[in-house]
Amino acid sequence: MILTVLAFLIAFTTQYYIMVTAGSDMDYTDTLKRTFGWNGYRIGMLTYIMVLMIPITIFFSLLSQFLYPIIKFASNVVSGTPSENKEFDKSLDFKEFSYSWTCLIVFIYLFLITNRRDM
Repeated sequence: MILTVLAFLIAFTTQYYIMVTAGSDMDYTDTLKRTFGWNGYRIGMLTYIMVLMIPITIFFSLLSQFLYPIIKFASNVVSGTPSENKEFDKSLDFKEFSYSWTCLIVFIYLFLITNRRDM
């Protein structure tokens, strides 16, 4: 509980200083550009992207892992094939429907729905 309160205080203080520093800027990257120039803007955006890559990667992996057995079960029900109750192989294999295909499907779907600007 103490760690949670400490993490809250650190996050709140950081957020407060960012708001004070940003002033009337709508986006903090504008503040970085104004204060540090283009190099500050680039470093700020690179840091922002790197920090977001961890949860995005975890989300993508979990979505693919949960979706593969569901799609496999649904395809077995539709085709009338008995479902095998085995652990799925995560190696790269595109010869038949596999975990690799599920990752590719999830990637294409997420890319298409997030590709539009100003949603």
